[in-house]
Amino acid sequence: KPEARTYLLDKMIATIGNPESTFSLQLRVILQYYYEKNPQLLSDTDRKLITELIDRHGSVDLSTYTTTDFARWKADGRLSSLSIFQDDDDGRISYLSNSRNLLSNGYRARLPVTISLLDPSSPLLTQAEKLMAQGKTASLYRLSLSAPLIVEYYKTVNGIELTHAVAVYHNRATQQRLLQEFLTSGMEMFAQRGHSYWREEQLLEPMRALLNSGAFNRETIPDIHRFLSIGSCGGIRIYSELNRLFDNTIDIFATVGTGKAIVNDPYNQRLFEIVAGSSNQLSWDDVATRLNPIFTDGRGSDYLQPGSLPAILHKMMDTRS
Repeated sequence: KPEARTYLLDKMIATIGNPESTFSLQLRVILQYYYEKNPQLLSDTDRKLITELIDRHGSVDLSTYTTTDFARWKADGRLSSLSIFQDDDDGRISYLSNSRNLLSNGYRARLPVTISLLDPSSPLLTQAEKLMAQGKTASLYRLSLSAPLIVEYYKTVNGIELTHAVAVYHNRATQQRLLQEFLTSGMEMFAQRGHSYWREEQLLEPMRALLNSGAFNRETIPDIHRFLSIGSCGGIRIYSELNRLFDNTIDIFATVGTGKAIVNDPYNQRLFEIVAGSSNQLSWDDVATRLNPIFTDGRGSDYLQPGSLPAILHKMMDTRS
């Protein structure tokens, strides 16, 4: 109720001691965010309280937390992603739905150009090429179970080549090699697809191993701000750890509830298309507006998007820790 909101605002403002402490900054951001984005929720008294607070301490520049250097993404004329699926029923269903979504939106399958772990002379690649020509997605999934085959879906938008590489998890050593290839190749998006209990093996463990191995040097990683799509349930639980592992050079699309292929598939596909077809001044707010139709029937409540208030607060906490 309005009276309760005013009471909470009073308490929040009274709690702001050192205005530059992380907690105080987060409180200031919450108040400023509602003042700018949801003024209809605030009474005249509320708006006056927040205005006085901003006059006293100044406004917080949120652009650091709501934008990404998309011009850097597009500098090499391509946008590339890597999606990892699992060898279980959920992984198979997700692999097929993702592939069919890409094919139905104008993408074509090919042998990998961006990233590969197989020897170019491997007969498995010839077999895979025949299956691609025949459109046998289910057979490609089964073939991917026998070796680290990567299938790449590609399409050109506004002169920029978009590629979505898909692979099935094999083992820790292979996944470590795959993640290293992902990082050093300059790919922009990594998508962890599968149940939440696969996150350790698909992403967290290999990243820790790479950082601890001594054979992997951060200086060899192209200096781009990457995007992580964590489509498994409860992805928010590893939000801070991912920021730490990637030196806070990532934006994260994560679940706070149940991950759904009906959201993950089109979000990952359309994100690149929006970036390729937009100006370099594109913000995560703009992306969210363009992708809003995906989140019908209340699906948006299950996801935390880059540039949202929770994402801003997380980034502020993680980068200042």
